[in-house]
Amino acid sequence: MISELGEDKKLHCIAVDVLDSLPEPDGLTIISTSSDSGHCGNKCIFCYIDQNPKLVLKPRGRVITVKRDALNDIKLEQKIKLAKKLGAKIVRVTDTSGNVKLNKTRITSLAKAGLDQIQISVHTTNPKTRVKLVQNPNAGKLIELLPEFSAREIELIADLVLVPNYNAKEIGQTLMDLNEAEAKEARLFPVGITKLQRKIRALTRNELLMIKEKVQDLNLNLEVKFSPAFQAMIGEDLFPEFKPFSVRPKIPTYIITGELSAHSLERVFPTVKVVPVKNSVFGESIGSTGLLTAKDLLRCAKSLNGTPSIKAMILPSAMFDTEGYTLDGIHLNELTRKLLINYGFIVQVPEKLAQIKNILERI
Repeated sequence: MISELGEDKKLHCIAVDVLDSLPEPDGLTIISTSSDSGHCGNKCIFCYIDQNPKLVLKPRGRVITVKRDALNDIKLEQKIKLAKKLGAKIVRVTDTSGNVKLNKTRITSLAKAGLDQIQISVHTTNPKTRVKLVQNPNAGKLIELLPEFSAREIELIADLVLVPNYNAKEIGQTLMDLNEAEAKEARLFPVGITKLQRKIRALTRNELLMIKEKVQDLNLNLEVKFSPAFQAMIGEDLFPEFKPFSVRPKIPTYIITGELSAHSLERVFPTVKVVPVKNSVFGESIGSTGLLTAKDLLRCAKSLNGTPSIKAMILPSAMFDTEGYTLDGIHLNELTRKLLINYGFIVQVPEKLAQIKNILERI
């Protein structure tokens, strides 16, 4: 079970969607940004908030416009202690760039509070490049603090958003530096480019292949993980552990997904129609399932309508937040009603890929 410490000071189970997320250990409790968290202090050239269309921004949608950092929270140590008291086995702080409220004294304070892991958007260990990427003159100071986490028995997970002409070319040195700092893990993400991005471009498949080859040539104790987006963009199967499952549902059935995971789902479910939804809201270069909106889904459903008979639609849980809303602010219940009344679709939302098999056998 994976949980999150909520604003109500309780632990809430959260689903980690296999289509968009890396596997996480059971017993993990995440403490992310909250209303107590101050500003992150950055103006990252790839900031996802700046790349969000108006449709998904609050108050209409679900994406907050305030750029926060979990470390910029004076109550953070209290929350770590509370999570432990509530039974959390592994406590991890996420959503931080490490540019504010962080020094050796603070790291010691976090360790004393019981923090087990911290997930930082490191991006590069070149101070000059990091300043350029996150547009914060203090961004280079984090690099010298990285070894301090291991020294205080806090496991460091380094997120690296790879941007061409910036940190992508430095990936080898960055990983060696993280290895030297005894980081636990590095996670590699190709930069996401929405239709609002004008400053940078996406990495090509050949560039990603070269990055992976360079990583594999390194001899590291550090565990390096490639995000599902990275894997999909180079053509790798996202679900190699799943054998093809051939079943023919009694009624027409559609598995909805983002474009990046469509090919892998087609291999696993060869007898069922897998429908990759083009993302018109964020831009057609975005293939992540977690960035699908109700607007694009309803447009897709209209194109699939065909005959007025009852049909089944399997939606990815990654489309919905913990309260059941899509990014553009439509609740699952409302979306389900529209799909049934307007297009004749019965909706199922499995939390795990393996559950699709059970659904298909019942339909």
